[in-house]
Amino acid sequence: MKNQEIARLFSEMADILEIKGDNPFKIRAYRRAALNIEGLTRNVEDLTRDELMEIPGIGKELAAKIEEYVTTGSMHAHEKLKEETDCSQYPPEELLRGIAEFNARAWFDCHETLEDLWTGEPGLVRDLYQGILQVAVGLHHWRDGNYQGATLLFRKGAQLLRHVAPVCQQVEAAILTRDVERFRARLEALGPERMAELEEGLIPRIRLRGKSTQEL
Repeated sequence: MKNQEIARLFSEMADILEIKGDNPFKIRAYRRAALNIEGLTRNVEDLTRDELMEIPGIGKELAAKIEEYVTTGSMHAHEKLKEETDCSQYPPEELLRGIAEFNARAWFDCHETLEDLWTGEPGLVRDLYQGILQVAVGLHHWRDGNYQGATLLFRKGAQLLRHVAPVCQQVEAAILTRDVERFRARLEALGPERMAELEEGLIPRIRLRGKSTQEL
């Protein structure tokens, strides 16, 4: 029976929404649904949409989520909330080290530091790690005079950074994305022959929420 699994997911969603300070009515709705599904004597897999909606606390939206889990074995809304929660966590030690290396312009070292971190991360926050890594490698290519490699990685890195929250694990991801795009636009305006003329003040730095770049 999937009843216990679905009840657990709804309960976890209520916990996450509570941590986020979300609508208390929505939180109570998930908790009530979890309790009522857990107490069912019938398997939710055997119930139609109308029968699901006869369960106290289960409306059209929650019934659709139950059907999604029964059909696919996953619940998108639950996965999305888990990913958002990952962004709310304190940055791991490897990320802080990688940021320090990035801001010190030790871009290859930053790549080495973040490589294992992003490959070992199953959640959406991996796009933060990989995005920073690709920007770092792009800057390394720029410094080495590799125009094509630099512009390609700036595009890929910025695209990955757009997948995460504007502030993720205290990293100002939206600001970094803006700065990377500004750097790339200037680089493309100069072209490969003049890429060394790019102004030093445009080189992106990573900021943490509540800290100046000088503190990093």
